[in-house]
Amino acid sequence: MNSEQEKARLLQLHRTALQAHLEKDALAYLAPYGSEWYDVRAAGIRLVTKEEELPVIDEYLRRTHFADISEITPPIIHLSTDASMAWVIAEIRVQASQEVAHEEERDYSCRCTWVSIYEKHEGEWAQVVDAPFFQFQTTDEESGSEENRQAVES
Repeated sequence: MNSEQEKARLLQLHRTALQAHLEKDALAYLAPYGSEWYDVRAAGIRLVTKEEELPVIDEYLRRTHFADISEITPPIIHLSTDASMAWVIAEIRVQASQEVAHEEERDYSCRCTWVSIYEKHEGEWAQVVDAPFFQFQTTDEESGSEENRQAVES
């Protein structure tokens, strides 16, 4: 496969993850991830596995109702010279509401940027690093609390 085909494959993985949010499909969202990966966020680094993250992502998607997910800039995709590694930088805008305590929902919007690093595993791309950053613009002062930001970011 040539580099343009590899970049197209990575772009499809990116689009599938965005679509998985709208369809509330945790398995589709986690499909491109390796069996374990480094999660880099909030000034911390964790090694996580699909097995432990599946219920977390599933809960997040079930509680969150996405009104819009829009790319701010097209993803930037780079391949290593030997096409064994790649990275994708993306930037999106999200408008959503999320269920919180007592069946209440809170609206929020955020801008999310991230870097995903991929390795080739048996001919397929596997995400091995996820490094997101969230900038929240809330419509409700309370929903801007650190507790709610952490819930949305998980």
